Amino acid sequence: MSQSRLSEFLAASPCPFAQRAAVPLGCSWSDPNPTPARLDDLAARLSRFSADASQDAWVLEIQHDRSLQSLAGAGSLLRSTLEGLRQRDPSVSRPLTDGIEDPDWDFDFQGLSYFISFFGSLYPRWHSRYSGFEETSFLLFQPERGFRRFGVSSARPERSQLSQRVHQLFARRGKSYDLSLNTAAPKSFRYLKPVHSGEPPIAWWRSAPGPPSAER
Repeated sequence: MSQSRLSEFLAASPCPFAQRAAVPLGCSWSDPNPTPARLDDLAARLSRFSADASQDAWVLEIQHDRSLQSLAGAGSLLRSTLEGLRQRDPSVSRPLTDGIEDPDWDFDFQGLSYFISFFGSLYPRWHSRYSGFEETSFLLFQPERGFRRFGVSSARPERSQLSQRVHQLFARRGKSYDLSLNTAAPKSFRYLKPVHSGEPPIAWWRSAPGPPSAER
């Protein structure tokens, strides 16, 4: 991943926190195959990131041809990657899917709770999860500490107003932002968004683990 590509990705987001957050340069995969060696490296990098409280988020860049041009392929990649990280985290013994549809479920790694967002070129340019680059996808790892730094918490009484504000900022830039999905659905359903607002949420963890399919 180049620093300029990461900066362009963040700068293109209407999210008011994207330009203010401290997001270190992550790593890049030349294809979307979560091999054991790549997962070992990813776990080591995230472990170092976890220990640096000054950083708000971390990005994995994934290059691809057609393998991530479907939600099924993206879901398979997401599950395989998070399953691989879970297997490399001795601090957590429960399965990845344990309680995954509960409202308070988070992906835990090395003692931190993460929210994961998939951004891809499978989405139209007007979509809030469009990656901004053809044949390039991103996995954004956001620990809870990053949200707290900017005062984002479901426990805050003004949380709904904040969601409305972000929705309006996206709308002004011509970007789709599914407010109901972002405020009502369990967090796990927000990791991988449908293409159109109002479509059923995606249970990506029910897809078979392994490399994503090549279907379009």
